[in-house]
Amino acid sequence: MYLEKFVLPTDENGVYMSYYYENGGYVDNQYPCGIFTKAGLTELDFEKITVLAGSNGSGKSTLLNLIACKLGLDRIAPYNGG
Repeated sequence: MYLEKFVLPTDENGVYMSYYYENGGYVDNQYPCGIFTKAGLTELDFEKITVLAGSNGSGKSTLLNLIACKLGLDRIAPYNGG
């Protein structure tokens, strides 16, 4: 599967509230809502090779998990599975 672009939601509070109601009013935290919009990241444009680089805790794996979740990909990671 090849992606040209991935657009992050600009209304992350709306996304969070939607998830909150879908799960019967229970969400243990708002993570990752807000971390990418605070950094000014609204979309990724992919090239033939795209490298995500950054220090520990900068959101690289979180971003990949969000993309995989949105695409409905099967994931077997023991952590960050939600």
